[in-house]
Amino acid sequence: MNQAKVTIGYGIALILLGASGYFAVGGASITALIPAFIGLAVLGLGILALKGRWVKPALYTAAVLALAGLLGNIGALTHTLRWTFGDDMPRVIAQLARAIMAILSLAYLAVFLGGLRLLHRDSSRDSYNIRA
Repeated sequence: MNQAKVTIGYGIALILLGASGYFAVGGASITALIPAFIGLAVLGLGILALKGRWVKPALYTAAVLALAGLLGNIGALTHTLRWTFGDDMPRVIAQLARAIMAILSLAYLAVFLGGLRLLHRDSSRDSYNIRA
């Protein structure tokens, strides 16, 4: 699986999440667009990763953004879990968007870490002009 394309997909998913959250609250809060802003950066990094020379820096930077997205929103997962069992949850749309961002970020990190060995193997072949 091409990690640059996965990164582009992750960026698009964050953009859609941010836009849908923003419109779901009626445009009342610019902070609903935070996933979209991060998604734009990740999308740009994914496009940059399509260029052979920038693969590693772009993918590592996208992984750092995904880690920040996970750690910054992990609390929303516990709020959402308690909400599903009947607890009250303020700002339901915001908490659900944060939980979805945490899940997307975790999934991206899993794919990134799973393909890390391949990323290094492929880039070492490119740097030594070895054909597989």
